[in-house]
Parts: sequence; structure tokens; C-alpha cells
Amino acid sequence: MTCFWDGIRSKLNINVDNISLIRELKDKNQKITNIYWNNSQLTSQQADENYIHIKDFNENNIYNGYDCSVCDPFLILISILYNVNVIHNYNGHNMHYNNPLASRSIHFGSDRGHFW
Repeated sequence: MTCFWDGIRSKLNINVDNISLIRELKDKNQKITNIYWNNSQLTSQQADENYIHIKDFNENNIYNGYDCSVCDPFLILISILYNVNVIHNYNGHNMHYNNPLASRSIHFGSDRGHFW
């Protein structure tokens, strides 16, 4: 089940396979504090934990699904790398990832079993 990665590639018009996307994100991984999640700036501790989550992510397990969190490290990284605001609607609740340098916003939706 690769709906998380498929959704990201679709919204950002990325023409690589999922494994290549994940490797690129891991290569560009960084500790990020200049993103606002639901109007709160990320803390240094959150930045450290998010960095570790991405660094340790095993791309070979993508077919087992990805458990996207409400404050997801990959969505934070994507916001920085692609200069976008991310609005993620999870079961009717919007999670806002605001990048002060964003040039546009992208929208995702998910429920307990699917991401789009």
C-alpha cells in the first residue's frame, strides 16, 4: 500500500518512483524548526525527532503502508523542500503546515486507512 507516496508524487508532479522519492527525501533530510504546524512553531526537540524518523525510515517497507501522523515529519520536510504550505485533512480535521517562504499550497486528505 503506497498511497502516501503516490499522493505526494501526484500533488507535486514528481515523475520518479516511490523508492527514488523516499531516497531523495532522506538525502535532503534536515532539522527543521521554521515551519509552523497549526500556528505553532516546531520546537528543537520536534526537529530532532522528525530528522531521526526520516533518517531511519526503511524505504523497503513502503508496501506495508505508511502511518502518517497528524504532525508528520515527511510533510514538514516536503513543505520546506518544495516551498509549499501543506493542508492535510485527516478525518475532517485540518492540519496546517505553514512555510513562510511558500509559493503555493497543496492539499491532502486521509482517513485511518488511505491517503490521497
